[in-house]
Amino acid sequence: MIVSLGWLATALTVAFAAESAGPSQQAPDLVLLGGKVFTSDTARPWAEAVAIRGDRIVAVGTTPDIRRLAGPSSRVIDVGGRVVVPGFNDAHDHILAGSPGTNVSMGGPAVDAAGDQVLDSVRAVTGRVARGTWIRVEIDDTWSALRVKRT
Repeated sequence: MIVSLGWLATALTVAFAAESAGPSQQAPDLVLLGGKVFTSDTARPWAEAVAIRGDRIVAVGTTPDIRRLAGPSSRVIDVGGRVVVPGFNDAHDHILAGSPGTNVSMGGPAVDAAGDQVLDSVRAVTGRVARGTWIRVEIDDTWSALRVKRT
């Protein structure tokens, strides 16, 4: 029987965590059960449950295995089949046309959007606008997250 190393490592982690969780200070702070947990492990990309202590994931596995890790002070949440994606943070905004400020439009595939061309254009605009004016940069018809405030 061939067993992938990724799956074996996950199984051993869960088994070890179950054995060592004994005292409540070792139990996870948060246990999420009954979900579809994305693991980023190509051999086993999905699990059912996850245990978290502090800001660390301490175990991933089946609902019964992870439930056994919970202690009296663990917060246990049945996520009802929902998807859990650890570490995902989507903090951004969209600055729309018509909002206050000045727009710098840079279209086309020849634009060096990560570098000098954008900064040179922004520098040129800062000389033409009043202090405190927001400068928005539009690259190839997409509003970028690059915002510069003239100070």
